Amino acid sequence: MIRPSEVFSEINSGGKRARCPDCADGKKNYNVQIEPDHAFCHKCTKTWRFDNDKPYTNGEIEPPTVKEKTYVKSSGAVKNSGFVENRANFLAHWKKVKKDLELPWNLESRRDKFGIGVRNNDNEMQLVFRITDNHIKRHKGEQFGDAECKIYPDIADIKPDSTLLICEGEKDVVSASCYGFPAITFTSGANGIPKDISVLEPFKSIVICYDSDESGRKGAKKLANELYHVDRNIKILELDDNMDITDYFLAGNSAIELNILIHSAKVFGDDPGDFGGDPVYNVLDFIDTFQDEVKYICDEILLEDGRTSVAGGTNVGKSLWALQFALCVAMGVPFMSFNVPRPRRVLLVQFEMMDSMMTQRITSMMNALLDKYPDRKHLLGKNLHIISADQKKLFEDSYVKIEGNLKATKNPYEVLIIDNLYTSTQVDTVKNDQLRSLLETIESIKKRYQLAVMMVAHHKKISEKQVPIDTAMVFGGSFYCNWLDNLIQLAGTFNDKLKVMKITKTRTNSEFHNLPLGIKLTDDDERNHLLYEYLQPLPKGEVFWYREQENSDEDRVLENIASQGDNFTYEDMRLSLKETLNITSSNSISRWLKKLLKQQRIIKIERGIYAKNRTDLDALLN
Repeated sequence: MIRPSEVFSEINSGGKRARCPDCADGKKNYNVQIEPDHAFCHKCTKTWRFDNDKPYTNGEIEPPTVKEKTYVKSSGAVKNSGFVENRANFLAHWKKVKKDLELPWNLESRRDKFGIGVRNNDNEMQLVFRITDNHIKRHKGEQFGDAECKIYPDIADIKPDSTLLICEGEKDVVSASCYGFPAITFTSGANGIPKDISVLEPFKSIVICYDSDESGRKGAKKLANELYHVDRNIKILELDDNMDITDYFLAGNSAIELNILIHSAKVFGDDPGDFGGDPVYNVLDFIDTFQDEVKYICDEILLEDGRTSVAGGTNVGKSLWALQFALCVAMGVPFMSFNVPRPRRVLLVQFEMMDSMMTQRITSMMNALLDKYPDRKHLLGKNLHIISADQKKLFEDSYVKIEGNLKATKNPYEVLIIDNLYTSTQVDTVKNDQLRSLLETIESIKKRYQLAVMMVAHHKKISEKQVPIDTAMVFGGSFYCNWLDNLIQLAGTFNDKLKVMKITKTRTNSEFHNLPLGIKLTDDDERNHLLYEYLQPLPKGEVFWYREQENSDEDRVLENIASQGDNFTYEDMRLSLKETLNITSSNSISRWLKKLLKQQRIIKIERGIYAKNRTDLDALLN
């Protein structure tokens, strides 16, 4: 279903009104009324539909359906409606009416309390109902008199100790009554509730039976919430698809069968989900219910049916990382040192590189992997599919095409990788309301096609070389990160080939959580190999690896210290700072010592005695 935010650039805070893109003329007039499945401009009378059958595409606008006027209100409205004649027609031709309109009615329908009439409407019969003495309603048509939402028929004849059936329309009320069920309806349909429903308070057993379509289900739940009381038994009865009470009896079902359905229906309010809450279990039932083992598509990285993101700064190697992940999952081989239990079908959508450049990278990575796993080549052609980036148009909604690819395949995918989040859409993902809308789209696709999702994302424009990797660096902040099950962040180091990889969010127990890991990008031109390799958790503290390799102040100060071996004194530090940076104050010297200790560039042996903390970086890289 299309979202209103994809159609209208300006929507009010309540989400029910919008500026018309065709007739607003720069004015701040919110003339568009937004409904669940469509929107309608009261000024230019244009209609936009959001449902899947008639989606809004490329600015196409469907003309609105012209309806009869809702009601005619005047002192002589009821007389002008012709109801007296309509009523006489119904009574005189009752058998013909119920036969031609296929109504499962008996003599009960002739009772004056229902006030049923019939009229000729363009050579077709149309039922007419007397709601009150001053309110006449034509079935699915015009109303006369006081057309405010009311209860039909008069509830005074129904005993409060009865089980009251509330139907969606007048015709269904009569059908239910003909089969012995005390029934009423509200004259404004599934979404209408009279302002005053206090006359229903004595009824302790109520069954809501609206039409079995989306509108009926929503209306039934809305009414159940309105009527709910701990001392009242409410049930929502849902019949087969697109069936109402009249259809149910026409299909040959009996009153006994309907009673059986009512008896077996769930009581509204027993489940927190009835009120929008989540399921609740006692601890023993919880343990019995959730016995399934947590399953990973790739250990530590992506759960089955999970949401993962890999994020990092510009040119840190996110796309290469995601590509290698896609290849390994499709082949069912370890991703670096992280186990992939079995091969999976993967759809990779990338907007970062030209297709020809992508081919070069795939070839290099595939060569490196197939050297290790030569028997897995056939799995790549079977399991990994890539959407061409060259076909993407500027400002195009990529998710319409992504869903088209998912829908068209006969062999469902299990993993969707999108590289990257921000180039996949035209919405401003810095704004939470627009990011929310985008994540809702991704989540709906994920659920509809039962996928695990990996998104490639960016870090904000902040320095990564002096602070540890943190979730706050990711564009979208906590709003985006809270949506994820796992978050992997990458950062460069002072050596081009060494990267820091950190799992900063996980929903399962992990020995790698928030531990900076060293990964090395191996680039072998002779063999046309390109591959990330896992090294080990990084020693010396994370920030140490973000320092500049040459000519940093820290390097110059430490290299200038006159000492034997690695040990040095406070006085040695004072002299080095004076010679290299012309720093002489005691406070500055203390700050420098604290900074180097925090970065784990040095260690403190005892008061006034320190030592340089040597790194085994060269060993890691070689």
